[in-house]
Amino acid sequence: MPIAEILVGAIITVLFKKLASPDLIRDTPKLKNIPLGIEGLTGLRTLSKVIVGNGFKISNLNGLLHLQGQLSIQGLQTVIKAIHAKEANLVQKKGLRDIEMIWSDVFDDSRNEINEYEVHDKVKILKIL
Repeated sequence: MPIAEILVGAIITVLFKKLASPDLIRDTPKLKNIPLGIEGLTGLRTLSKVIVGNGFKISNLNGLLHLQGQLSIQGLQTVIKAIHAKEANLVQKKGLRDIEMIWSDVFDDSRNEINEYEVHDKVKILKIL
């Protein structure tokens, strides 16, 4: 890879880390994957949608403690183990007020893990679809 591409990538990464609220994925119905590495943006405050699967694990939400507002979690049918659901650490995301949890229309064992998604008591809206 040319050095210029490496430098540009590094600069973009640094700028992205400094942005606290880049809500770049709201209203993106065709979005099928979340950029890998987003879990490294530990100061991130706004992330309106995540899609579990295709490299993004529910546990990638663990370190994003500063999330605020609304979060839609799609693709939960791909989470099969209870420990992975618990690792999302939703209960520690005290700034979230509106959480939407979406499974596919397939009714399988992934829905058995719903009790592992604990949210804090300040959540005003919890949608399970």
